[in-house]
Amino acid sequence: MYYLFIGVKAFPYIAVPAMIVLADLTFHFRRKKSKWQWICLSTGGFLGILTLAWGIFRGDLNSEKWTRSVLWLFQ
Repeated sequence: MYYLFIGVKAFPYIAVPAMIVLADLTFHFRRKKSKWQWICLSTGGFLGILTLAWGIFRGDLNSEKWTRSVLWLFQ
């Protein structure tokens, strides 16, 4: 459980570098004319939206409450 709380707390610090890697992969697959460009682009966009929502809803302050409430639903 400890690692879950750490992962949720550190989400933006993991998602932003992942978005950079996905953007680079998008350009690579675009040059190769592969359908994977759209998968990488949509995944990076989804991570971007989640990171933006993290900032708007103050995930730095509320992430522990969110995690506890989601875990309570699965008990």
